[in-house]
Amino acid sequence: MFPMSCGARIGPLLLLLVLLNAEGDGFHLARSPARDQLFLLPITLLFCTLLFLLLRAQPLHPGRSRNLLAGLARGRVLVACAIASLAAASGLLLVESHYYASFGYQLHPWAAAPVFSGSILLLGLHVLPARRRNDAALLGAVLLSYAAVTCLSIASFPLAVQRSDMLPLLAAAGRSLLDGTNPYHLYTFPSETVFLSYLPGTLLAYLPAVLLHVDLRCINLLCGLALAVLLYRAASPAHRFQVTALIAVWLLSPYLLYRHEIYTAPHWLALTASLLLLARRRLFASAVCFGISIALSQFSWVLFPFYLLYLVQRHGRTPATRSAAVALLTAAIIVVPFLLRAPHAFLFGVLSHWQHQAVSARPINLSYWLAAAVGASHLQQAQTVVLAIVFLSCARRGCCQTFAGCLGSMSVALSAFILLNILVWGYFFLLLEMLLLLYVFVANGWLKGEPPAAVT
Repeated sequence: MFPMSCGARIGPLLLLLVLLNAEGDGFHLARSPARDQLFLLPITLLFCTLLFLLLRAQPLHPGRSRNLLAGLARGRVLVACAIASLAAASGLLLVESHYYASFGYQLHPWAAAPVFSGSILLLGLHVLPARRRNDAALLGAVLLSYAAVTCLSIASFPLAVQRSDMLPLLAAAGRSLLDGTNPYHLYTFPSETVFLSYLPGTLLAYLPAVLLHVDLRCINLLCGLALAVLLYRAASPAHRFQVTALIAVWLLSPYLLYRHEIYTAPHWLALTASLLLLARRRLFASAVCFGISIALSQFSWVLFPFYLLYLVQRHGRTPATRSAAVALLTAAIIVVPFLLRAPHAFLFGVLSHWQHQAVSARPINLSYWLAAAVGASHLQQAQTVVLAIVFLSCARRGCCQTFAGCLGSMSVALSAFILLNILVWGYFFLLLEMLLLLYVFVANGWLKGEPPAAVT
């Protein structure tokens, strides 16, 4: 039997995934910005409510609602959710092929039909009541399905810069680096001129693909497969089927498969590796991985104080100081050579040029209203104050004394940062989804050596 809080956590998580997949990159409502943001207010309120219910799970009382929510924690039910997610993804990729047809997108039926039907059939075998549960076979089905859909996207959808400049920009920057020039400069594309804004870790993560002249999305594929295997290996044997099924719900979600051209998969892998090593008390290796994540994405800068707070509250100040030094040294080894080569260009690309942007927040957000209250020029300062309040509250209340509490605190901080950021893009929330997924695994006691978290 599962702890009574398992379903109480999984229910809000599944609803959050549905909401974030439905919201995606937001909608053009053909109204004034203020009216668009008014439309988003109830969606933002729903997001915050579901996040609160997930992180503050209450014991389930006897009755139909408890039976319903407890049923969500069953592996076969989660596999069924993954199948529904994959089916929705097939429809979204079909829409994508028509919407971006002018960019060369073409989803061939003879290729798409066997990929999606075969994947759904593979997963469907694990829903049959008569079939014995086999977590390794389910993992194989999930990995094969994810790889097949990703390869289908690579073959069908070119990296058109008009649709997204992220990976084309990293490819151009990688070629500059291989040519011996500073990659932090302006790049002129047919549709726009942009400055390299990604941290050196991200540039280096995709450099092998540039060097080998292969599609950069192959790096995303490898990172996604490695991420799933890491989570599976970290799960306790008794709960690997549930863990794998919930991984499938996220990894095969419509929006994640639709945004096959984003650049964040290496960061997810480095951060997840760091957190799993932290749970196993392998502090040095965890700090190295977190340092790599710091060099990969600015989002890790937001999470780093809570990482250190957990170390202080769980292991003491000396281990926390050592881990901070290792993480920062690792990040410096990756970043400093690029910084010293062209300090002004580097700082402008990574930090400065974002500060003069107008508020652009189409998906779930609060930044439009905060900017209206304090001014867009002061939005970053207000965002910093809110994050400081979250951190001090967590420190005072001892929220990071447990690993589940640390993940919950990180999720709150990341949510606050995204909601109040001057730029809010839908794929930002994919990192939050990954953190919440890991939180549910830990809080439910599904990882090795982690007892279920007490409900609050």
